[in-house]
Amino acid sequence: MGDLGMVDQTHLIAWADSEDSKTEFPRLIRRLILETAPGLVQLGMPAGEGVSSGGWDGSVKSTAATAWIPAGLSVWELSVNSSPGTKADDDYAKRGTTPDGSPQVDAVYVQGILRRWTKREEWARDRTAEKTWKEVRAIGLDDIETWLEDAPVTHAWISERRGLHPHGFRSGEAWWDSWSNKTSPSLPVALAVSGRSEAEVKVAEFLAGPAGTLTVAGGSLDEVRAFIVSTLLRSDDGGQALARTAYIDSLAAWRTLIASKRPLVLVPMSDELALEVPSGAVHHVIVPVRNGDTADLVLPAIAVSGARDALKAVGMSDAKAEEGARLARRSLMALRRHLATTPAIFTPTWAKPAVSRAVRSALLLGS
Repeated sequence: MGDLGMVDQTHLIAWADSEDSKTEFPRLIRRLILETAPGLVQLGMPAGEGVSSGGWDGSVKSTAATAWIPAGLSVWELSVNSSPGTKADDDYAKRGTTPDGSPQVDAVYVQGILRRWTKREEWARDRTAEKTWKEVRAIGLDDIETWLEDAPVTHAWISERRGLHPHGFRSGEAWWDSWSNKTSPSLPVALAVSGRSEAEVKVAEFLAGPAGTLTVAGGSLDEVRAFIVSTLLRSDDGGQALARTAYIDSLAAWRTLIASKRPLVLVPMSDELALEVPSGAVHHVIVPVRNGDTADLVLPAIAVSGARDALKAVGMSDAKAEEGARLARRSLMALRRHLATTPAIFTPTWAKPAVSRAVRSALLLGS
């Protein structure tokens, strides 16, 4: 995936020296686990301010082992310290119990450090030999780069956050941030799902079932796209589906992701892409469509009461929230144009003059 505008080891090294890596690194590992752990049962890995709480940086329970995540309980210590060997020893020495009080010999200890750590395998082997834990593992910069190559959506997510621009697709969060932040105030997640709880349940049931394709129709293709990601942002699955969701707008990226052996949630941005879903694919594909007559799921109009509450929650006055909610019920795109920070770029094609004013003036002058 390196040719699609993704971070590589050089970017990761530079990131490790930045201040935000201390809080963002646990968030990265959390997303990697969510995307690549099919047997995930429980994930306790705080991000942001939570990483300084003093407890374990993470704990994971999984029914299946992968190249990165052990089966059963694993406890995680994460760091960006520039002295990986010393930091690993310090972290290891201070951990004498598991988060849930279960025996240490039944849990795997994982030390992850966002640095080049040449002696990590030797360190892990020596610690394992002490038999305090079931096993001790060490993950360094090289491992994290390899892990990212196995997790395309998370790879795109961290690339976006590092100022790069992955070609051809974006994570669900990146699409939502770009789409919702072009208005003032930014459109809230609750707006796109207002009055659509039954549709949310159907999407959740689809994602919980076998791989396949779900077509969804609504007021516009963008409204459907907003509904899909809003549903995932509100999901109670711990973020697993969201971490695997990609919005794709290029054929090259689509074919690359479709070929992935790891299950993803794919949202094509054009009809051309949706036609290229091979039989036997392992992915859940959600296709926004225009024709409600043939769609698997047709979204009802947005509920005014829920939309009004959502708009009030982001700071709109009662009167403006009421006006916005009624406009959203008629057309979410109309509300987006009404609240746009740059209204001109949201003018629909049918509302634009067929010929520019300068051309019309020239024609009149010539006549």
